[in-house]
Amino acid sequence: MRSLYTFILSFLALLCQLHAAEPLRVLFIGNSYTYCNDLPGIVQAMADEKKYPMEVDSYTVGAASLRSLLNSPQHAQAARKLAEGNYDWVILQDQSQTPAYNPNDTLGAVQRWSQLAAAHQTRVMLFLTWAHADTMNGKTCLQSAMQDDTSHTYCRAAVQHQASVAPVGEAWRRWYKKHPDKPLHTRDMSHPTPAGSYLAACVIYNALTDTPATKLPLRVKSAQLRLTTSQARELQKTAAATLRTFTPQGYLDAYAKKDAALLTPEAAAATLHRGMSISELTEHLGSPASIHKSAEQHIYQFRLRGKAEFAAYCTPRGSIRSVSIMTPGAGVQIIDLDTL
Repeated sequence: MRSLYTFILSFLALLCQLHAAEPLRVLFIGNSYTYCNDLPGIVQAMADEKKYPMEVDSYTVGAASLRSLLNSPQHAQAARKLAEGNYDWVILQDQSQTPAYNPNDTLGAVQRWSQLAAAHQTRVMLFLTWAHADTMNGKTCLQSAMQDDTSHTYCRAAVQHQASVAPVGEAWRRWYKKHPDKPLHTRDMSHPTPAGSYLAACVIYNALTDTPATKLPLRVKSAQLRLTTSQARELQKTAAATLRTFTPQGYLDAYAKKDAALLTPEAAAATLHRGMSISELTEHLGSPASIHKSAEQHIYQFRLRGKAEFAAYCTPRGSIRSVSIMTPGAGVQIIDLDTL
């Protein structure tokens, strides 16, 4: 009887070992934000370095949206991969501007992809992307309003469809706050540098494995990253710090609180008067979300409540000539301050 008991225990232990050895199968679906610098390959290299059993696959098309990858017959392979690949996770990345400017497209596409994934027992993770960049005071900076809205849409989709989130864009935001002189955007102000893709991979690897993004490989041959040890370590710390404090519902709550503190379009318009300076305006509206300067004109852009946008057109000396107020669903109002 004792030998039978010992055999059963040994057999169960063997089954556990075999189960543990089964690789985590991951499918990336997206566009150039995913294939640039071979992001899936970096995640695979991290898993290999840590001896974490993982198999990474991808289907990517330049500039494609999640909606187009479902609707276009020429991209039918994307859904077919998910249906036939026996994946544990599918990581969805939408076209970079869609979540911020056409959120309903992203929400609808995530719903359809989530239904397809559920039919094949595949969990969904949303690749929350970074915003485009601007140049302010000679430095590259993240477009904060675009990041706010991008993160908001992905978090809404996650809560609605019980999806996980890899908050890459929020990690980029954290990086820029601490390292404004070390941009993660390339010169096109959209795509990632190798460091930007490495940070994205750290966040995604951490989210997939539920392990801190520390002591990960510094160089990935397929992507030619060539990061210094100190740079890679700082990127890993940024990823880990972001995931320690981020939850989709927590972000939505913070977004709602921040939005409620902003002026309404009507209240913002009521502050205007002839001869107003930009310094006076910022006392009412707070810091601008972005600033665009030319020799003839400076444009200061602000956020208002309900995703409304306020733009002040100024002389280089800071005197406001006119403003525009864009309210979703209500069009654009142009106000010439000389007529006030």
